[in-house]
Amino acid sequence: MRLHQVFAKGLTQEQLAHDLDLDVSYLGQIERGERNTTLVVVEKAATVLGVSPASLLDSAGPSLCPRPPAAPTW
Repeated sequence: MRLHQVFAKGLTQEQLAHDLDLDVSYLGQIERGERNTTLVVVEKAATVLGVSPASLLDSAGPSLCPRPPAAPTW
């Protein structure tokens, strides 16, 4: 789940985790793709952030924890 909108809304990860009734470490694991989440959490996060659920699932968009670019394959 992509949560790049968190900073745009002026929320901290801790505030968002509280609003979603999740542990901060669990939310971080969701963001990094280490854990799966439910559509209920995605919808709740979208409501808190004022965005569509689809925007949180868009793998093409920026992330709170962007991955470094892949090394070129020559």
